[in-house]
Amino acid sequence: MNTPEDDYHDLANPRTQAMLKRLHQTMADIEAEIEAHHGVYPYNHGRVTQSELCRRADVKKATLQTPLHKTTTRVEVIAWLDELNGKLASGRDATRERVTAVADGLAAEVERLSRELNRPGN
Repeated sequence: MNTPEDDYHDLANPRTQAMLKRLHQTMADIEAEIEAHHGVYPYNHGRVTQSELCRRADVKKATLQTPLHKTTTRVEVIAWLDELNGKLASGRDATRERVTAVADGLAAEVERLSRELNRPGN
């Protein structure tokens, strides 16, 4: 059984540090993509899951089940996903509705700008 001392040394392992860095960078990337796409995750049918995060971070999902990560990294990932998914439309239909609403809003803005540019005196 691992002692807290063993876990500390395992966390200091360069491979572990690289994996954690990839996970955290991917989490930041996903948040930025959602922001850039008006609150919609643009991949995986709008769903952000542990599997999607691990795929994007090039981390095997089973890694989160190891004794070292099960009560630390995995808990952090689940909390992040819960918070993130609370803000996202869930399911294909909800995502489709959100995308349609954003597209309609953007189309209206393009129409308004087009009328403004074509107004006499411009």
